[in-house]
Amino acid sequence: MHSSFLRRQIPFCLAVVGVALFFLPTKVFGSSAIQIGEIGWNGSSRSSADEWVELWNLNDEPIPLTGIALNGVSGEGSVMYFDETDVIAPHSVFLIANYPAEHEKSALSVQADVVTTTLSLSNDSFALKLVDSTGTEIDHVGVEDRASDMTNTDHHASMVRDSSTSTTWIESTVSQNFDADVSDLGTPGICDGCATVEIVDIATSTENIFYTLPLATSTMDHSNQLEVT
Repeated sequence: MHSSFLRRQIPFCLAVVGVALFFLPTKVFGSSAIQIGEIGWNGSSRSSADEWVELWNLNDEPIPLTGIALNGVSGEGSVMYFDETDVIAPHSVFLIANYPAEHEKSALSVQADVVTTTLSLSNDSFALKLVDSTGTEIDHVGVEDRASDMTNTDHHASMVRDSSTSTTWIESTVSQNFDADVSDLGTPGICDGCATVEIVDIATSTENIFYTLPLATSTMDHSNQLEVT
C-alpha cells in the first residue's frame, strides 16, 4: 500500500515542479546594468539642435530594449519607445541622435543606432527618465544633475556620468567621434563607463586613438514612436 501511494504521488509532484518552472520570472537586469551615460545636451558647433543621448550596457550580456521607454526626449510628457531590433551589446553603448552623421548639421563622425528628430532637450529644464515595461524607473538624469560649470552654453561639451561614482555627472574633457574640423568635447558612440574602453584626454596626449567597441551600423527612424501626453 505504501509503494502504491508513492507511485500515485510521483506524477503529481512532477506536475507541480513543471508548473513552478513554467512560472519562473524571465531574467531581469538590475538597474545598474543599463544607464543613461552621456548627453550632448546643448547641441554642437554645427547646430544647437545637434543633440544626442547615450545608453550604456554595463552587463556581460546583450540587453534588448523592447518594452523600455525614454521619457522626456522632447520635453515633459514625451516618450520614446524602442522596438525588437534595438539591442545594446555587452559593455557597449546605444546612441540616439537628432541627425544622421552625414547631415550638414551633425558634428558626429559615427552613426547613431537611432536617429530621431524628436530629440530636443531644453538647456534649462530637461529631465530624462528610463523606465521598464511596468513603468518602474531604471535611471534618470536632469538639469539638476549638472555640475555648476556645465551651465555655460558658449562652448559645446557633453555631460557624462562619472564612472568612479556612477551617481554624479561631469563635463567631458575629451573629443572623440566628431568630424575632423570640430573641436566639441564628448565621446559619442563610446561607453566611457565600460571597463574595456580607454579614453584619452586630448589635453595630455597627441597619439592616435584606437578602440575596439562595435560602432553603430544602422540609422533607424523612430520618429513615429514618440508619444506626447
